[in-house]
Amino acid sequence: NNGGYSARIWFYEHRTGHWSPGPNLLRARRHLSAGLITDSVTLETFIVVTGGYNLNGIFDTVEILNKQETAWIWGKLS
Repeated sequence: NNGGYSARIWFYEHRTGHWSPGPNLLRARRHLSAGLITDSVTLETFIVVTGGYNLNGIFDTVEILNKQETAWIWGKLS
């Protein structure tokens, strides 16, 4: 039992109405925040996941995924 914490990510395609699996997060977590950020110079879009917690406590970390890549990058919020 993982306590409801998950590293699984799903992408929703509005045009087709279908969900597809994405690359797993580096850390399983719950009650996270997520959003999209677009680089104003390169126009690349990044998915950002931050916060949340698991059995080890509250996270002060961020995970970033370039939408053209398949692996998350690790970061620290402080």
